[in-house]
Order: sequence, then C-alpha cells, then structure tokens
Amino acid sequence: MERRLDRLSVADYLEQESRSTIRHEFLDGETFPLAAASQRHKLIVSNLMRKAQATLTPQGPCRVFGAHVRVHVRDRNCFYYPDLTASTDPNDRDVPYVSRPCLVIEVLSPSTAIADRREKRMQYAAMPSLKEYVIVDQDRMRVNVFPRGDAQSTCMVRTSNEPDDLLELACLGTQIRLREIYMGVVFNGVDSDL
Repeated sequence: MERRLDRLSVADYLEQESRSTIRHEFLDGETFPLAAASQRHKLIVSNLMRKAQATLTPQGPCRVFGAHVRVHVRDRNCFYYPDLTASTDPNDRDVPYVSRPCLVIEVLSPSTAIADRREKRMQYAAMPSLKEYVIVDQDRMRVNVFPRGDAQSTCMVRTSNEPDDLLELACLGTQIRLREIYMGVVFNGVDSDL
C-alpha cells in the first residue's frame, strides 16, 4: 500500500522557505527545489533587469523584481520564482510575494524548460492581472511572448529571433532589442553582440 505524504499548507511553505538556504517552488502542497542557474542564464537575466529598471520612474506605479521574489498564483495554489516580474498593483508592495503581476519573464534552463513552456504558462495565464508571459531561450536567440488576449486568442504567441527584433513589453511601456537581452552571450563561439 502506498502511503500518501501530507501536503504543506501555504503558511508552512512560507515559513520553511524563510529559513531555507535554497529556493523551492510550491505546487498545491508539494515543494520542488530550484537548481542553480548557469552563467549564461544569469547574464541574460541581468541584461533584462537592467533594461527593465531603466524604464521605471521614481514616482511611477511599476515595480520590477528579480528571481528572489515569489509569484503567488492564488487560484492554482502555487508559488513560483520567475526570473523577472513586474507589477503595477499597489497591493503588491511591501508583501512577501507578488500576486498581481502584469509581466512574468522566465529564462529557459534545461531542467525547467518543459515546465516553463507548459505548466507555468498555463498557471500564469489564469492570473487576470498578467498582460504578458515571456519565455527567453538561453541556448539560442529566441524570445516567445504570450500576450493576454481575448478568449479567441489565448494561444497567440509572438516569436522573435533576430538581433534587431524588438521585444515589446506593454506592462513596462517599453521595447528591448534582442541584441540587448543577449548582450555578452556567446552562442557556438560567436558573441551575440556582433
């Protein structure tokens, strides 16, 4: 007979996570440790953060967070640590997690690519506040944007893969060239800045 493990409550997860030396994502009572990111992954995230932060104004409503801030998908009882999150909702200020993001960006890693493309995309799509979910490939120059649309366009995706292609982020009110996202990243011995 298989013994079912007790599921963690949200309160228990948050308490355990506050003491943990590694981050864990939470899916309906179960936790999953996050692997360390590669140098390439961190460089892409750093480039995205720099560009996103540059769009903000001191008195503006938007806040941009890195991978250290959790996103709570309430309706699905999940907590994730996206690589970049933005929120304009005043209820997302000075709280232990963001629950009303307008933008979520995940940089693909070999260990998370399937979950980022499927599970997380579906979970984030359940959030009414989300305007865009962006997936950035770290092994080639490719960015997929899943914008919030009407009921008929929920599967719509915009793909960019050229250095001068623009990533348009409605939540931040800005555009970023792919060459800026991949600045300093080397693919097959060729620097992406060229």
